[in-house]
Amino acid sequence: MIGLNGVSLPLTVFERLGPLAGWLEGMGVVQQPWGGQDFLRMAIAIPILMFVVLACPNTLQILARYEPAIGVKPRPADTVVGRRMVEWSPSVAWAIGISVIAAMGILSLGGPSEFLYWQF
Repeated sequence: MIGLNGVSLPLTVFERLGPLAGWLEGMGVVQQPWGGQDFLRMAIAIPILMFVVLACPNTLQILARYEPAIGVKPRPADTVVGRRMVEWSPSVAWAIGISVIAAMGILSLGGPSEFLYWQF
């Protein structure tokens, strides 16, 4: 998952690289027949998801006022309005949000499921 099995780029990207393509092949980058559209979608999704991972609060931060884990002391409510909005509190809005997420999870259980590490 960190590139130890090699790096691949779509054939359409290789065609547009010109002389750089030969240099990349010499470095071990291989051409794959998958489409450039998938590559573009992935290139857009990675920075967006990286922002979500690094900027959004984790569960310990969301539940900070309610002793979210054994040994983690509760702390007072945050004074910053943006952070206070994502802190959990018993309310109708949080109940609806969690219910929607739970319903989506339960309904997706019947869908196709691929084994992630098949022939890994």
